[in-house]
Amino acid sequence: MKKLGTLIISATLLLSTTAFAPHHSILKNNSDTWEYENKEGWEMDRAHTKVGFTATHLLISEVEGVFKDYDMSIAVEREDFVDTHFKMVIQTASIDTDYKQRDEHLKSPEFFNVEKHPTIVFESTMFKWDGDKKYKMKGYLTINGVKRLETFEVKYGGKIMDPVDGLEKAGFKITGQINRYDYDLKWNIASAAESFAVGETVDIECNLRLVRDPRVASDDQ
Repeated sequence: MKKLGTLIISATLLLSTTAFAPHHSILKNNSDTWEYENKEGWEMDRAHTKVGFTATHLLISEVEGVFKDYDMSIAVEREDFVDTHFKMVIQTASIDTDYKQRDEHLKSPEFFNVEKHPTIVFESTMFKWDGDKKYKMKGYLTINGVKRLETFEVKYGGKIMDPVDGLEKAGFKITGQINRYDYDLKWNIASAAESFAVGETVDIECNLRLVRDPRVASDDQ
């Protein structure tokens, strides 16, 4: 019993010292070093984060999809998260709509052209309060080699101490819409038929959870 307790304590200490990125985060799948200092020590909780989208099909139903491979750097400078900087790099080939033939078509030059444009990149330029438990986020989204400024709504779920691991967690739901034509995401068939098959507007939904590195709090004391 004593050995088991020692093993659990050792595993917890190992988790607390290895599970967090440095306060100057580096995006693993991108050569650019993240330039902002993460003063509050928040990092993405990968196990509880999801990057998804929804598009209308044939005007009568919706197709949902996710990206399964991505990295995120976060620089939180204030306790209330105002002026937080986000940068996400998504591996385009990780798209998954639960149908292999459709996924292969989306990866092709007729849509995302993953060989030429292997990543989707979002980098925020603004993160401000926009009402009770809401933020407004703006930033540059780069898809298919096209870079555009987009705006997203962010619902703040709050912060809590997780009783399982004793770490502080924070939750956000990011939503918005983009026009896929703005990013040249269309295939070479008659325009009317193409827009009929797949909706022009794509809904974006990202459930994001952050976890706070306890070393930052101790460093500040």
